[in-house]
Parts: sequence; structure tokens; C-alpha cells
Amino acid sequence: MPNRTTRHPVRVSPPAVAADRPVPETDEDQVLNLSLRPKRFEEFVGQQAVVENLHVAIQAAKRRGEPLEHVLLAGPPGLGKTSIAHIVANEMGAKITATSGPAIERAGDLIGILTNLGRGDILFIDEIHRLSKVVEEFRIRRWRATRSILSSTRAPTRRRSSSA
Repeated sequence: MPNRTTRHPVRVSPPAVAADRPVPETDEDQVLNLSLRPKRFEEFVGQQAVVENLHVAIQAAKRRGEPLEHVLLAGPPGLGKTSIAHIVANEMGAKITATSGPAIERAGDLIGILTNLGRGDILFIDEIHRLSKVVEEFRIRRWRATRSILSSTRAPTRRRSSSA
């Protein structure tokens, strides 16, 4: 009689992920997510007042032959800030560079990104509220001299200042 072994089910646990870090997207996930996003304001659902204001601003910038001024998109997750940033880039015919606050650890990381931006290019920083203090101070000085799209996943909060 052959020796039969009982097969026990093997339990596979998902990899441990730190609670404060999102699971990184694969290249395939990123391509799928981008392909599902609306490309034009006509395809975007919701945020009608925001869309109308941005549409007017984009048309005015195009007529002047200038890049769009700074835009800060703020609100809770799921409102379409990332989609709107990509639509703005598409409508302006601009290149968009997207990153996230936690990915920019040092001022040098931000300098590298800004160095590769051309006139009219768009910088989208998701979760900008999670930038380190050093990078944030650098960003504020640099932001005054560049044209960027910045985004936060939360409404801006007031920071305490050490000086009166």
C-alpha cells in the first residue's frame, strides 16, 4: 500500500506593511490607473464649480500664451485632485510630473525634480502635507518663483510659528 500523506492547506499571509505606508503600486497598476482617469473636463464627474473655475483659468492662460498660475487642490481623499491635475496638464498641453510628499525626503530630491521641469510643465505633489519641514521651507521659497500644481489630501492646517 502506498504511503499517503495528508495535505494540509497552506495559509499565505500578505506581506507585512507598515500602517503609515501605503502599498506601492506596480507599473501595471499605474498604467491601469492612468488609463481609467478622465482626459478632459467634459469626462470628469463632480466638483462642477472647481471645474468651471479651472476651465476659465486655463482658457485665459492659453489666450495670454502663458502657463497656468499656481493651483492648490485641497480636500479629503477621493474628490479627484489627482484626476484634475492630469486633466489640467492635458488641457494645457503640458508635461506633468507627479510625486508624493513622503517620496521627497530632502531638499535635494525636490531640486532634482524642479531642475527637470520646463516652462509650463506641471508639478503635482500628492499628500503635500506630509513633506518634511526642511523640504517644506525650501518648497515655499521656491514655489514663489515657479509655476506648480500642488495637492494635499487634507484641507490645509495652520502651522504654529516659532516667531511672533
